Amino acid sequence: MRESVRRTWGSYRVVDEVQVMSVFIVGRVESSEVMKKIDEESEKNRDMLIISAIDSYRNNTFKLFAALDYAGNPSGCVLPDFSFLVDDDYMVHIPNLIKFLKTKSKNDLVYEGFVFDSSPFRLKLHKHSISLDEYPYSRYPPYVSAGAVFLTSATVERFKNTMRQLKMFPFDDVFTGILAKSVGVLTTHNENFIFWNRHVTRAEWDDGVIAVHGYARKNLEDKYNQLFG
Repeated sequence: MRESVRRTWGSYRVVDEVQVMSVFIVGRVESSEVMKKIDEESEKNRDMLIISAIDSYRNNTFKLFAALDYAGNPSGCVLPDFSFLVDDDYMVHIPNLIKFLKTKSKNDLVYEGFVFDSSPFRLKLHKHSISLDEYPYSRYPPYVSAGAVFLTSATVERFKNTMRQLKMFPFDDVFTGILAKSVGVLTTHNENFIFWNRHVTRAEWDDGVIAVHGYARKNLEDKYNQLFG
């Protein structure tokens, strides 16, 4: 999937005088053969940050920590004014993202995307199940879906300085909502970050849609080339 991103929306480097850089946060796998391929891919592309945690759904918060650490102190790079944390099954319209960020200041506290206001799942077999010991409350604070999260550098700094002081939580998006509440950063909903998997027309993209969820490898490349190629 990373190659599909590199060939599509991840190929941008400069848009309207704004520098763009993509970095893939990748966990480790138990297979030494697969891990060797990941290391070779990293050496070839120089755009991957490999963390020590095993790559699993409930370890995504470790990826969040790595992303915020890197955004707050990028190795050999200028500190970014803005960060966009996005899953690889999203299609992203980079020019629209640049237009959007130009309406923001890096000094503003911005935590923005598709916002959920939900309750914990207590069923043990559910993917998002959480026990009362892990989270004893009946509601989560509002949180942005982890698939597409927009942050200013001011927010990154505030999050980074506090995130390890909080109790670890297995769902990175809920954890970020808890983190935002704890440091006084408001959660902002944006309709141009589309979480639900649905057809988005070219007219909608032209009107400002930034990111859409639900694209597999081949589907991402075909749809991207059809719309923007």
